[in-house]
Amino acid sequence: MLEITTPPQSEPLLLEEVKDHLRIDTDAHDTRLAALIQAARKQAERYLGRSIGRQTLALALDYFPDEIGLPRPPVVSVTEIEYTDPEGLQETLDPSLYRQSGARLAPLNHWPRTARFPGVVRVTYEAGVSMTPEPIRQAMLVMIERLFDRHVEQYDDTLARLSDMLLWPYRQVAV
Repeated sequence: MLEITTPPQSEPLLLEEVKDHLRIDTDAHDTRLAALIQAARKQAERYLGRSIGRQTLALALDYFPDEIGLPRPPVVSVTEIEYTDPEGLQETLDPSLYRQSGARLAPLNHWPRTARFPGVVRVTYEAGVSMTPEPIRQAMLVMIERLFDRHVEQYDDTLARLSDMLLWPYRQVAV
């Protein structure tokens, strides 16, 4: 299970640029637009399989697999790997005992033995980019437009395809 322990400190779109895109010159919709900015980022992250904006994530695993693939790259750094040993004691794995290659972690020799219950391993790491590529920002604007302007239903499919086309080159593909 993946948990966002620290969300991005700022969104990739400013409220003023969203209002400009939608041609809104009043503050009446600011709260709703702020929520839509966050929703668009989260939807883009789900579609892309990537983190947008620096954030701290925690991945819970039921055991140590041969290799750990960290979801939602790019991975900036691994903060810690915690696990519960067979005696039930909480341990922190020494970073010198594993190697990181991008979003993959592998033991130098072997992973330690763990207790047998769900979520026994927890990997905490920082992921995301500080500068969001412009096509992703534009796709988010299109998503917000779709969500905000519900009366443009005849353009709904076109806008959905446009946001997909803008995001597609940045999509994370599992190998």
